[in-house]
Amino acid sequence: MEYLYTLFSVIILFFLLVKKKNISLIVLYFFSTLVYYYNAYVGVIFHGKINGTVTTSYEISQGTYIVLFINFFIIIISLLLERENVDLKQKKMLKGELYVIRWMIIITFILGLYLSYKYHIFSLQTQFNKTELMKESGRVEAYFKYIASFVFVYIFTQTSYNYKKLYKILAVVSLVLTFLFGHRSYIVISILAIVFDKIYNECLKYSSFKKYIIKNKKIIIMMGLFFALVLIIKGVSGALFNGDWNLFYSRLTNLNYYSQVFKVSEPNTIIKNLDTIVINDFKIPYSSYLIILTYIVPGISNLFHIENFTYVYQRELYASGVTNQASTYLGEAYANGGYIMVFVIVLIQIIVLAMLFRGYLKSKNNVSKTFFLISGIDIAFYSHRNSLSFEATRIRAYLYIALTIYLMICFIRSYVREKSK
Repeated sequence: MEYLYTLFSVIILFFLLVKKKNISLIVLYFFSTLVYYYNAYVGVIFHGKINGTVTTSYEISQGTYIVLFINFFIIIISLLLERENVDLKQKKMLKGELYVIRWMIIITFILGLYLSYKYHIFSLQTQFNKTELMKESGRVEAYFKYIASFVFVYIFTQTSYNYKKLYKILAVVSLVLTFLFGHRSYIVISILAIVFDKIYNECLKYSSFKKYIIKNKKIIIMMGLFFALVLIIKGVSGALFNGDWNLFYSRLTNLNYYSQVFKVSEPNTIIKNLDTIVINDFKIPYSSYLIILTYIVPGISNLFHIENFTYVYQRELYASGVTNQASTYLGEAYANGGYIMVFVIVLIQIIVLAMLFRGYLKSKNNVSKTFFLISGIDIAFYSHRNSLSFEATRIRAYLYIALTIYLMICFIRSYVREKSK
């Protein structure tokens, strides 16, 4: 099955290089599939720990490959139907937008420093524990990360105004602090959003996606090195935060460590989650998607007592107390209705990506552009390792931030009008 999977991947890649004129969120979703399920090319799932030296493996089930083929099929159809090379509309700077964004960058930076002091981020800890840090964190900490990511993407993708270096530095530092809180995702999503925006705009100058890649090999190589770094850093981040330099250097200078990283890193965990659900034919007794309604309609959560899908399947399928903090939206679809539901959910995902991409292209101002861009990147790249409900909470956070910015702009406009009377 791994040979057939490789053949499908090559066919889609060939189509992208020969027929596509530009990048899109669906193209990014395809590349995300290649990254998160790269075990499918070797046909095995590895079992072991990143700090271990011995790794066992077992074959990926045929049922899991069927799920991946369904995903590929919808990607191929959507790429064939996708519109090509639409120019980005020139974005306007709203009255009051500059003032609001400046203050948002400053406040986010100050909040990041406060939270760093609160959780002793800058003092080398005796024992860094991401799980414990997440348990101690609340909504303030969570929204700090979302806002830091949002303003970072905004300031480095808008072209209406050249912000001073001070604001750019503050935005960069705030984003780096999200990593010190134990999360790589905000940096990855933010950098991906900026690179995506840059590639799309530059691709407009070329007649095909292939010609852009040929002329810009460096950016492709740099992104490959960046993702390799993201995988490698996970196994040494704890040692780095704890100031355990002996462990930090011993791992980075050990060639076996790099082999182990690519065997038992996050993509291995994601496909393991999917495979475990499929081989056990795990079915959830209720629709886990109902929980999304509790995020959309205020107050409705009191009427439902629905557990997050990730907690349910890991409690049922893994040994007591053993969880890996990652999920699988394809596995969730299978648990809700087998292969048919996988088809339906992936199709909905692709439609949502197409809508967000259209919003990114057609948005009239930088705030809405940033919302559509960062939301689309988050879904296209990051959804494979999440449940659909968790992904919904992330998009809701970006929406709240965008709406808050609009409300603040409206307030400033109203205040200025009152003053001018």
